Amino acid sequence: MQLFYTPPERISENRLEINGEEVIHITKSLRHKVGDTIKVLDGKGTEYTVMIKEHRRDNLVCDIIEKRSGVINNKRELTLFQAIPKQGKMDFVIEKATELGVKRIVPIITKYSVCVPGNEDNKLRHWNNIAVSAMKQSMGVIVPKISGLINFNIAVEEIKDFELPIIAHNDSNSRYIREIVKDVKTSALFIGPEGGFSEEEVKLAVEKGAIPASFGVKRLRSETAAIAGCALLLI
Repeated sequence: MQLFYTPPERISENRLEINGEEVIHITKSLRHKVGDTIKVLDGKGTEYTVMIKEHRRDNLVCDIIEKRSGVINNKRELTLFQAIPKQGKMDFVIEKATELGVKRIVPIITKYSVCVPGNEDNKLRHWNNIAVSAMKQSMGVIVPKISGLINFNIAVEEIKDFELPIIAHNDSNSRYIREIVKDVKTSALFIGPEGGFSEEEVKLAVEKGAIPASFGVKRLRSETAAIAGCALLLI
């Protein structure tokens, strides 16, 4: 059965509502109608079996028949601090990171960033829609929280909150990322732009407690490093 989505604030004890484009997909594309049973995710780990009770234009009111906790198989909670890559590839990073089970994605601006998106509110809505679609497509139950764009110097202040904070940096002093991965509950992964992090940024991150890690002899694109790192930390 196909999965649909509504945010937790639209869910009460016995009912939930679905609004917007999801309603068009349910009623127009898939031709569901009042009385049909569908499955709905809240993006926080719970799956609901519901019956469509009312259809009002772009709004569905549904009675909750059953709810259950979805299966979360990830080894740890991972926050991805991602420098915005070029040519719209942030969409790809968000899609694949969601499929892998990343809990939170934080877009960051670094010294060598060449792509700084305008109209941030629209971008955040767009990225959240991508994450919701990726969750449903991959049969996941968690939509990662996508934070607002912040500067690297602010982002590194969060390093202290993680048991295993890693910054991707390819030099002779960096350890191979596979050697760093260990059994912890929380981890963070900092991925730089196409030009990488500056030496000053790496130094600052290390001072805050991050571990510099490389992906081996190959120099990976920003989006490739993000997905490879997430996979190593989560699967």
